[in-house]
Amino acid sequence: MLRRERAGTLVPGFSRAFIQLEWLADRVRKTEIRQGLVRRFPGFPPAWKELSMLLDDPDERLRAIMRGLEGDPDAEVLAKATLARIVMRTN
Repeated sequence: MLRRERAGTLVPGFSRAFIQLEWLADRVRKTEIRQGLVRRFPGFPPAWKELSMLLDDPDERLRAIMRGLEGDPDAEVLAKATLARIVMRTN
């Protein structure tokens, strides 16, 4: 994430703000913010991963995972998203 911020793909301070969302207790508000992030930064895989974990509909969740995988994720996000996709397909 910091790599993208330093490269200018993300605005300065984005990484810190993104991480602070972890502690937001209001699930509805957190989902709305994550949806706004993926609209504004559709090529940012961690936002899609985090959004997918907040979605209840399995089809929407899978779409979010797939969109995240399209955005050149780092190794950690790629591994988590791939595992989530496999689990969802077997359930």
